[in-house]
Amino acid sequence: KIQGRIDGLVEGMAEKMRDGGTADIVTDIAEPLPALVIGEMLGAREEDHHRLREWKEAIADNAKPVFDEELLRRGDWAVDALHLYIRALIAERRRQPGEDLISVLTKIESEGDTLTEHELVNVIFTIMAAGSQTTTATLSIAMNEVLRDPVKRAKLTEEPDLVPAALDEIMRYESTAQ
Repeated sequence: KIQGRIDGLVEGMAEKMRDGGTADIVTDIAEPLPALVIGEMLGAREEDHHRLREWKEAIADNAKPVFDEELLRRGDWAVDALHLYIRALIAERRRQPGEDLISVLTKIESEGDTLTEHELVNVIFTIMAAGSQTTTATLSIAMNEVLRDPVKRAKLTEEPDLVPAALDEIMRYESTAQ
């Protein structure tokens, strides 16, 4: 079910790029996609996706090695807003469980493998923060690798079944965590 939603998100992004005629792969896909996918996994409402992205960007900006009062203020605000949002999602999923990750985590909590609300918030926050940054970097690297090599690009276009193995190899050699 989530795969179909992710496919739809990617197709929507690709359609905007086709309609516009030009694209910035990082700005148009690699930066927004991870937050959107994580939002889907967590069961965030689609209308909240833009807020998740805004908070993610403010938190990431806050971690830059530049002292800027405005970035710090926005980052602190985003952390607080995201924590409140996550707490609201947890409460909502306790009342009405779904098929999302927060529902699974709250069910584990209620079945004896206890996680406090504080622990749940921290786990979800960590998933959002860590998953977004590394996935953005990985997508950027992979797309750069394929787009700068016309032979690879043509091969993968002609034989899309090779894409998963190609991505595995790109991530193995061009990892963001080396």
